[in-house]
Amino acid sequence: IPPESQTELKKQLLVSVQNEQSDSIRRKICEVIAEVARNLIDDDGNNQWPEILQFLFQCANGPLPTLKESALRIFT
Repeated sequence: IPPESQTELKKQLLVSVQNEQSDSIRRKICEVIAEVARNLIDDDGNNQWPEILQFLFQCANGPLPTLKESALRIFT
């Protein structure tokens, strides 16, 4: 996948998890985000998706319980 497409995909995943109303679909989106994030850490431990950490901290510290839960699902 070209880098531009990868960037757009990552951005859309984060937007989707924030906007999804269905709990079951939001859980699946979290699973996809977690898998993409795992695949973007190279053998040396370098994270190729640094925005994901900022997103997780924002969700965990935000006022919405659904996003707090989503951050926990992605992180674990």
